[in-house]
Amino acid sequence: MNMKRLLLLATAVLLFTPAAAMADGVLNFNIVAPASGTIAYGGGGGPLSGSSIAVSSVCGSGTAANDGTCFNLVNATLSFTTGNLTGTDADNWYFGGGGTITLTGGVDTDGDSIADIPEGTILFSGVINQTGASVSTIPDGNEFHKLTMGWFDDRKDDDLVALFGFDAGLPWTGTFVIEFTTVPGALPPSGFTSSGIGDGLVTNTPVPEPTTMVLFGTGLLGLAGMIRRRIGA
Repeated sequence: MNMKRLLLLATAVLLFTPAAAMADGVLNFNIVAPASGTIAYGGGGGPLSGSSIAVSSVCGSGTAANDGTCFNLVNATLSFTTGNLTGTDADNWYFGGGGTITLTGGVDTDGDSIADIPEGTILFSGVINQTGASVSTIPDGNEFHKLTMGWFDDRKDDDLVALFGFDAGLPWTGTFVIEFTTVPGALPPSGFTSSGIGDGLVTNTPVPEPTTMVLFGTGLLGLAGMIRRRIGA
C-alpha cells in the first residue's frame, strides 16, 4: 500500500468517524395526543415558548442496551423558550436560537408504573442553537399548526443514558416536531396561545466530544507522519 493510499485512508477515517458516532444509537421521546401543556407566542417580536408539555415515553433505537425498547415516563413535561421572532411569511413564523429546553420527570424502567428514575429528575437540559424554530400552518385548516425545532444541544441524566448503554457525560444534539391547534385565524404575524397539543416526537443523538475528535485527529496525523518516515527510510 503506497503513501498516498495510506493518507487517503487516514483522511477517510477522520471524516467518517464523527458521522458514525452520531448514528450509533438514538433516543426518541414521544408526545401522544391529546397531551397537556401550552405553546404560545405573545406577539410583538418576542420568543415562542412551550410549557408543561406532557411526554409519554422514551424509546431506544440502535442503542447498546434496550434497543427497540420503550419505557413509560412518569409526570414528564417538556418546556422551552426560543429566541425572538426573526420573520414571518404568509404561512410561517420563524424564531431565532439561543433559548433553552428542559425535560423533567421520572422513568418507569420495570413496568410497574412507579418511577425508578425519580419524578422531578432533569432528564435533559440544553440550549437551542442558531437554527432556531418555526411554526407553520398546515394547509387543511388554518387552526392546525406544526412546530419544528431545528436543533438543540443538551446533556442527559446519567441514569437515563445508562439505561440505553451510553456513557455518562456525553453531549447530545436533538430536534423535535409537535402538532397543535389554535383558534381559526391565528395566522402570521399574530400572536397565539394553544393548549391543544397533538402528537410530537423529540429525537436525540449523542455526539463526539470535541476534545476526543481533536485527539483522534492528532493520532491520525501522527500515524501519517510515521508512515511517511518509514517510507522515506
